[in-house]
Amino acid sequence: MRFLPHVAVLCFLCSPAAAQVFYKAGFTYTVKGADAKLGFVDATEVGPFVIGQLGNRHIVAINVESKMERWRFTSTHNAIRSMHRRGDTLVVDAEDIVALNPVTGVEKWRVPTNCYSSKACNQRIRFMDHRVVVLSGFDKRDDNLMLLDATTGSRHWPNWVSVGQIAHVVY
Repeated sequence: MRFLPHVAVLCFLCSPAAAQVFYKAGFTYTVKGADAKLGFVDATEVGPFVIGQLGNRHIVAINVESKMERWRFTSTHNAIRSMHRRGDTLVVDAEDIVALNPVTGVEKWRVPTNCYSSKACNQRIRFMDHRVVVLSGFDKRDDNLMLLDATTGSRHWPNWVSVGQIAHVVY
């Protein structure tokens, strides 16, 4: 589990049931139904909402005051590996790279990658800021990079660029 800036605290103990509870000062949310089996993987706070990743299936925005779900993004292939928030954009690393408005859940852009599972590909977001999203992977090794425009999702390069083994990305 990793924490993003201004992240609410996730309650993870040794028991799988502990991951069903999300807590931050003054707010507790318990996942129910089929979602309870997934548990919280990551979370961030955006205005009056807590946005949480439930397993590798859903990203949900929950209103802190009403505890009602505001929006939900679902991966049809259970392929969500991570979510990254920078300003007014939430980028989801799943079967595609998808940028969402974190308040409304509306899709801003999508880059098809056909990355349906970590066994099928190792693509991942290595770096993101307000200008670019840097991806590595593509061929089951960390020896290729792709640079996307963070505002539009368009590729800065026409193809993946082959590089040596990647340990760190600095832009």
